[in-house]
Amino acid sequence: MESKAFNKTVLLILGSLILITTVFMVVIDPYFHYHTGLSGLGYPMQKEFYQNAGVARNYKYDILIAGDSETQNIKTSKVESLWGGTAVKLPNPGAPFNETDMVVRTALKKNPDLKLVIRPLDGYYIPTDPYTMRYAGYDLYLYDDNLFNDVRYVLEKETIVDAITVLTYTRAGKSTISFDEYSNVEASEIYGNYDNLRIMLEETVDYGFGEPEEVIYERAKTNVCENIKKTALEYPDVEFIYFMPPYSAAYWKRLQNSGLTEVALNCERIALEEIAGVGNISVFSFEDLYEVTNDWHHYSDSIHFDGGVDDAMFELIYKGEHEIKAEDIDDYILRLKDHYAGFDYDSLFLSED
Repeated sequence: MESKAFNKTVLLILGSLILITTVFMVVIDPYFHYHTGLSGLGYPMQKEFYQNAGVARNYKYDILIAGDSETQNIKTSKVESLWGGTAVKLPNPGAPFNETDMVVRTALKKNPDLKLVIRPLDGYYIPTDPYTMRYAGYDLYLYDDNLFNDVRYVLEKETIVDAITVLTYTRAGKSTISFDEYSNVEASEIYGNYDNLRIMLEETVDYGFGEPEEVIYERAKTNVCENIKKTALEYPDVEFIYFMPPYSAAYWKRLQNSGLTEVALNCERIALEEIAGVGNISVFSFEDLYEVTNDWHHYSDSIHFDGGVDDAMFELIYKGEHEIKAEDIDDYILRLKDHYAGFDYDSLFLSED
């Protein structure tokens, strides 16, 4: 009898601890899985992949900016000043198209007010695998509607620690940052480092283009169809704006050193042609914004630039400038090819301090 009583006591204690922990996690909710952040609490915004899912689900907005590291320095306040409405920015540094599409689909499914989606169309990621996640250990349950697998969220050590961190963060007098600041790395980067430029101009890379061409092109087409085109076709009332970031001249020199310029341009052509007929997709390219791409002061590496460039891009997008339509593709690809085939890369050093 004593043994049974002891077992009941242990089970009661364990059940009580599980219940208390579950309630604590649902209330604090560090990844916004059940609700937006509580008023009066400051939430550290440091785990993009996990917190993006919650923001996409539960925040109120009609403009979504989602993508890889090319979206980190974008200011939602700038986008709101041009288009109006309420914007959220959900960056996931290093994310290929399928991971970004997962965030976008979550937002579209959960938010009927969403009217505009803004995403980068990175040449770098066009030929990547359409389906593979970067890390096998991602907690994908945050993106589904299965309440039963939420046990991992409410009882996992890492998420419990993150919930406690919300309290210590708040006690330290800190508040939740704005979406302008969320994942923004501009203040921590060094721009215009000419020693880095000299190294990059000598480097060879494959950027995912280093396989047999027929394999690359088929994968590029599938990637664009599955993770860009398909989503837009399923949500015809939502506008999708894609921008091709202004990669620096150093990006093209590295491709040139590797004999991959033609392959990279062909991948861009495939992407542009594939989505050209989708009525609710607009594509704007800034790869030919040469006053930026040829000025190393804007860059921390070959493909990342300062937030001022983002501001200028959105001004141009809003005015309808630099749009690539179906009839522009051939000329656009040829202009890029000719520009960098004859480009004087030494000229990048003319503005060196």
